[in-house]
Amino acid sequence: MTGKRVVYPRCCFNQRRGRRHIVMVLFSVVPLLLVYFTFYKYHVGVLKSDFLIQMKENKNQVNPNFRSEEIVRNRGVSSKSTKGSEDNGQDLEIHYKTSTKNLIPLNKLLAYKIDHKTDKWQNISLNSGVTGVSNEYNKAFNVTLNENRNIANKNGSKFPKSRRNNRNQPAPIKLFPRNIKHVDLMKMEPFTFLEEYRNPCYAVENDRLLPLRCIPYFYLIGAPKSGTTDLFSRLIKHKEISENVIKEPQWLAKRRFSSNPNWASYEKYFIAATSDIYAKKDPDGFHPVIVGDGSPSTMWVNDYWTFLPEYKNLTEPLYTNADYIHHFNPDAKIIAIVRNPIDRLYSDYLYFTSGKDKGPDRFHEGVKFVLNTTRSCLERNTLRHCLYKPDVTVTKSEVRLRIGVYHLHLKEYFRVFPKQQILVIKMEDYSKHTSEHLSKIFDFLNVARLPIEDLQEISNAAKKNTRKKGDIKIRDMFPETRKLLREFHKSHNNKLGRLLGQHFNYNNDEQDLLTKNV
Repeated sequence: MTGKRVVYPRCCFNQRRGRRHIVMVLFSVVPLLLVYFTFYKYHVGVLKSDFLIQMKENKNQVNPNFRSEEIVRNRGVSSKSTKGSEDNGQDLEIHYKTSTKNLIPLNKLLAYKIDHKTDKWQNISLNSGVTGVSNEYNKAFNVTLNENRNIANKNGSKFPKSRRNNRNQPAPIKLFPRNIKHVDLMKMEPFTFLEEYRNPCYAVENDRLLPLRCIPYFYLIGAPKSGTTDLFSRLIKHKEISENVIKEPQWLAKRRFSSNPNWASYEKYFIAATSDIYAKKDPDGFHPVIVGDGSPSTMWVNDYWTFLPEYKNLTEPLYTNADYIHHFNPDAKIIAIVRNPIDRLYSDYLYFTSGKDKGPDRFHEGVKFVLNTTRSCLERNTLRHCLYKPDVTVTKSEVRLRIGVYHLHLKEYFRVFPKQQILVIKMEDYSKHTSEHLSKIFDFLNVARLPIEDLQEISNAAKKNTRKKGDIKIRDMFPETRKLLREFHKSHNNKLGRLLGQHFNYNNDEQDLLTKNV
């Protein structure tokens, strides 16, 4: 008599096959869990030990019951810091009481800042490129999410007021990320560039495949939404300008203060172009190919100097990106492209701002807030201080007003470079007469002149980085918004005209626009 065969589930415990399956799972998962928790325990231990060492060093330097924060206020005059001095433009030293009872791991210390009134840690980003006022800063300024759009200050702005000059406002903690050693570019030894290369290149050892490294021959600087992407895409179509490069490394202005601090990390951005330069040479053995750095931020981002220990008590940076470039490459070519600061500002706002409510209303409120904050700063500080050490709410704002103060940014380059090494272009002229400007730039870079057909082909290529399709439907800024911006930029445009010539004075363009509207 044959009975029916009983079929058990595959993972059943009372069957040999099921038990074997469970054992296999355990043997594969348990080792991974052990490795994970072992590494986690070690990693947290290292962070905690580093933080304890740092706290111990702080205690050896100052009174353990106080944390010293020196805040320097400057009206263009530097002086020794004094305790308890009046607010008369002199340097002022203030002490804030803090608590050390709840130790925070170092990784959290780097990503957070402390509110000295509540001893609570608040998340803070070290990247000045992020736009928008974050929730953490709303809390720091006693503004909740619901109140952020409704609160009004004396000037009618619905954004929180700045506390730049409030003595009770603690300075944010600014530290380098863990295990990062900052390279002081001004202490670097000058390079010995190879004469058989047009591009600045120098020999290196221990690299048989590529025995040299190259850095940019030219720097294309400017402001966002001023045509730098479009211009760079056309320049690299020239046979003597390498296209094997990232357009915006942003190493000088930003990345050397975060994850890529050493000089070798900058060289890597141009390693493919270096291979191109090394491979191409004429019958005489000369290498004519060049490479450029197209990071617009190189012109206007000088925020991270406040992280440097040697600049602790300064209100303005000793050196800017212009000084660094001139130090390691004094023969560098500088190409700057500018645009009407009012039109640029609105285009920048539309391009980098997200959300369904972005438009002229939100832009108008942002403009009023930034104007209020900037004018408040200028009442007590120099323009250079306010633009290079701005209020934290300004760096996070969607309206990046300070970028359009071109005369201040360009003066940094005219201060260290000869005029014949700097070429400034108006985007409005470049858009109308592209081929003429390309020919002018190629001559400026000392590369071979192109035939008219090739130059025309490059000029007729499709434009790059234009306004998004969704933003085209958004209305233009309000007339009253443009009036506010026109009043702010009036003096700065006059200074730009005196620096570059009246053709670059955008007040003339604004006057022509008013005449047309009438």
